[in-house]
This record gives sequence, structure tokens and C-alpha cells, in this order.
Amino acid sequence: MAIQLFRFLLQGSGTTRRHAIICGKRHFTMSMSLSKTISDATTTVRESMKSALSMGMSIGGGREKDVGTLLYQDLVPWNNTGNKETHEFLQRLVLILLDFIDKTNDRNEKVLDFHHPDQLLEVMDMTLPDDPQNLDQLLTDCKDALKYQVKTGHPHFYNQLSCGLDTISMAGEWLIATANTNMFTYEIAPVFILMENFVLKKMREIIGFPNGDSILAPGGTISNLYAIITARHKKFPRYKTDGLRALDSEICMFTSEHCHYSIKSAAMVTGLGTDNCISVPADSKGRMIPSELERLVLQAKGKGKIPYFVNCTSGTTVFGAFDPINEIADICEKYNLWLHIDGAWGGSVLLSKKYRLPRFAGVEREVITRQNIH
Repeated sequence: MAIQLFRFLLQGSGTTRRHAIICGKRHFTMSMSLSKTISDATTTVRESMKSALSMGMSIGGGREKDVGTLLYQDLVPWNNTGNKETHEFLQRLVLILLDFIDKTNDRNEKVLDFHHPDQLLEVMDMTLPDDPQNLDQLLTDCKDALKYQVKTGHPHFYNQLSCGLDTISMAGEWLIATANTNMFTYEIAPVFILMENFVLKKMREIIGFPNGDSILAPGGTISNLYAIITARHKKFPRYKTDGLRALDSEICMFTSEHCHYSIKSAAMVTGLGTDNCISVPADSKGRMIPSELERLVLQAKGKGKIPYFVNCTSGTTVFGAFDPINEIADICEKYNLWLHIDGAWGGSVLLSKKYRLPRFAGVEREVITRQNIH
């Protein structure tokens, strides 16, 4: 239960991305039944809330005045007596969200009510006023923001990153936004910290790291940067204090010619230099050729460079290719190279009993892996 919930709670910045590939096929095959289920549920909630609002009631009970002309400071926490007004404002907002969910799952609705930038600026005021807007205007702005937004959960929306609306994930987003905490320490987020530990431990077991460690990163690009820096500090411990003086010669790394662009970017950011990020040719199916990797490693050593890192891509962005882990791991062991697996695109295959092998055969042999489940 904790694993399922935490996976949903991780959806932020990108997190629809992270869960999409896991649930994508299920969402498409069940879209019609999901649409009816969601529509029935939201209709019931909507009617109940509308009834309460029409009577000037909040869910907590008691009559209250119209909140439309009020300002943000009339709500909690700025106004300690503004509970009922806060309830009504949030209830109205939820109705807007439920309406958007209904339209998102309605095949008769457009995926996008497209407007060019100049047209959109005519119907929406993007300026930043000096004075606060009343709550009615805020709700109107919320409704318009969704009206002209791409319905990424629509059954007819097809894109490489977004893949359907996961209602539970959305509820998780609401929950963590309401909690409004960070995960710096156990003292500030005890439940979420425990969830994180359990989920990451489970993921390490799935990968094959019984004694490993894990961190959460904001995305795949940063994850690859972390890997390259970690490998450098492991290979050259004095680099942390001495910087470039800790190196006896130029160091270099290797990656498939079809790798994600973030690998080359990380080489530049870390001071390695893009020329020292050596591209290894791939076969006709987009997979790194191990013999070419070994040839280039020897070539670099012959030039006086120090090879230290190999990036193995599991799911390239164009071909969807999986580099052969075992063969690459053999070369890394032979020449004492750090093996990193970039599993942003294909890492979720680790969760599949059917497709895990042979694509991830040998994953337990690599030093570090990253997953940014799309």
C-alpha cells in the first residue's frame, strides 16, 4: 500500500511522466469504462456540492455569505474566522476541477481549444495587478486556465511523455499540496520519509541491489549528472579537494551514439569536455556495439587518456533500443570502468516479469542505475 501511494505521490514535476509508461496500456484499453466510472462519480459529488452551495452551506455545515467579493486575506490562515468561506471557495474550485476531468474523459470533447498567443491574450488577462483580485476572479481564471489547456488525459491525446489521467495520482498531488511540506528531515515529514525509504528499498531489490543506496532526483538529466560526478569521485577520491590537480591525465567517458543528450551536457557541465565524451557506434537496431566500445577504450588509453565511465542506455529516445548490459559489463570489469545504466525511458521494464529479460539481463552488475519512469 505504501509503495502504491508513494508512487502516486511522486507525480510532481514530471511525475505524470514517471507513472505513464507503467499504466499507459491499461489506461488506453480501459479508457471507455474509466470515463463512465469517473463521470458517474464526479456527477454525484458535483450535485451534492452544488446543493450545499445553493443553500449557502459549507460541507462543515452552517450558513455563510457569498465569497465572490472576498479577497485572499479573508480565508484561512490569514483570517482565523474564515473557515466557512474557505470551505466554499475550495468547493467551487473542486467543481471546476471535476468538470475538467469529465471533459478530459469525454471523446466528444476537443483535445485542445487552440488559440494563437495573441488570441489567448485577448480572452485571458496575464498582467500582474498591484491590487489583489477577488475570489470570483480567481475562480474564473482557474476555469479559463483549464479551458484552454491541452487535455493530456483525453483518449485521443497522443504524445511521447503524457499518457492518460491517473485519478489516484491526481488525488496524491492534491494531498501533498495540502500537506505543503518538504522531505529534508523526518521531523518535518515523518510519513513521507518512511514511504520514501520503503519505496526506494523495494526498487533496489527489483534492480538487484540488496545493499545499495538511493536518492530521489528532479529528473533524468540531473540523475545522469549525479552518476558522472559520483563515478569521478569514486575513481579519483582526491578530486573533491584538489580538483583537476587530482588527475594525472585527461579522463574520458563512453556512451552510445544514440544516448540521451543529457550525457553530453553533463560532460560539458562537469568540465570533462564534450570531446572526452566518446560516442560508441550502434548496430542497425540502435544498440551499442560492445566490440566498438572496447576498441575505443583501447584507443583512448593509447592516447594517454584515462577511461573511467561507461553509460549504458536502456531505452533510447528514438529507437527504444536497450544496450547489451552483460557484454558491456564484461568490458567495464576488464578495464575497471564505472558502469551506469540510463533507464529513464525503459527503466519501468524492470517491473515486468514478461519483458524484463533479456532487456535488463545483467542489471545487477552495474554500479548505478537511474529510473525516471516515463
